Amino acid sequence: MADFTFNCPHCQQSLETTAEMAGQSIDCPACQNPIEIPFQSRISPVMTKPPISRNVPSSKLPKKMYVQKKTTFNPVLSAQPKRTGAPGLVFAVIVLTVICTGLVFYLIKFKNAGTGTGTLFAPTKQNATENTVEQKSSDLTVDGEVFIVTKGGESIKLGLVEVSLIPMEALTTHLQNRRTQITNELSRIRLETKEVEADVIRLHEKLMSDIRNFNKEKESKAANDKYTLLLDRQLLLMSGSLYFESLPSPLRSTKANSDGKFHLLVPASGNYAIAASASRQIMNKTEDYYWLLKIDPKAGAVQTIMLSNDNVASSKSIESLIQEK
Repeated sequence: MADFTFNCPHCQQSLETTAEMAGQSIDCPACQNPIEIPFQSRISPVMTKPPISRNVPSSKLPKKMYVQKKTTFNPVLSAQPKRTGAPGLVFAVIVLTVICTGLVFYLIKFKNAGTGTGTLFAPTKQNATENTVEQKSSDLTVDGEVFIVTKGGESIKLGLVEVSLIPMEALTTHLQNRRTQITNELSRIRLETKEVEADVIRLHEKLMSDIRNFNKEKESKAANDKYTLLLDRQLLLMSGSLYFESLPSPLRSTKANSDGKFHLLVPASGNYAIAASASRQIMNKTEDYYWLLKIDPKAGAVQTIMLSNDNVASSKSIESLIQEK
């Protein structure tokens, strides 16, 4: 269809379009005011003096006697909605909110750190696993393994064994008290064991001379049972188990993994010992193991400690803090 021209009723900008656009509402490409494209019968002649519109700055109005160049009207461009500053404003508000939130959290954390009145998150327990303990540059690193070697030469890894770090200051007092009690009891039991052992031998000889004497048989059996109990008590006293009763509270603890390996951080200042206990079922018998070893801070920042038969309490190893004679 043929093109025709008309003027914007707001800014009098001369616009050109096709007749098929007549009657449609658009925004003026010059002043951005909404207008309706007139039909050809309602087109008014071009005005030489456009009236001043409050939507168009006076500096952009055509000067007197100036005939503006016709602007070809693009219906696709004109039909697009006007852009506003809303998306930019929303983005600015979001950024400002994030910055303010971060600043508030920083101030709270800084205040708590300065006054020692708590933190944003719940603190971990002191004896939690080693993974939750924050390492300091001065800490010693102890990597170890818990295992037992059988008489046949087979190495048995002991997993899930709790390994504790105990301050030597508290541990020394505990060991002294326990050692005195255990030494006195061992002396008494050993003396009693010798007496019972002599009775067992005497009653056995009499029983062999008169196997029909049922009274001697009962006496011999009772003596044997008592002798067995005394020997078991000696083994218990020498195993180290009584030292582990009421041990001082550990500074921190960890657990060996399924391969018996563990990792422990030790403060460089102060003296500490490693305490661990484990058990193993062999047929209808249970074997118990106890380790109490002092950590040498002069041995290096990274140390390896093996908990095995060689330094278990009952081995009388010089490494063990439990040495009963």
